[in-house]
Amino acid sequence: MTSGVFAATHDMARLAEPHVNTVCVPAPFIKHREPDLSYVLGTAQTISRRLRQGQPVILESTTFPRATVKVLKPILSES
Repeated sequence: MTSGVFAATHDMARLAEPHVNTVCVPAPFIKHREPDLSYVLGTAQTISRRLRQGQPVILESTTFPRATVKVLKPILSES
């Protein structure tokens, strides 16, 4: 879209621009129907270097309940 309301990108240099970032990455199931969080973890580590303090991040993935708080938040809080 060109209206300035929504823009999808993989350009990590632009992460400080929006008011909110939404992370949409796969979390395919592995053994015992547990999600493979490697994409979530990798993305969290990458974006943590570019976010502004207090900038909301939404995780849209097939992870377990509360994955945002248990997995994403600790990584993003370190930056």
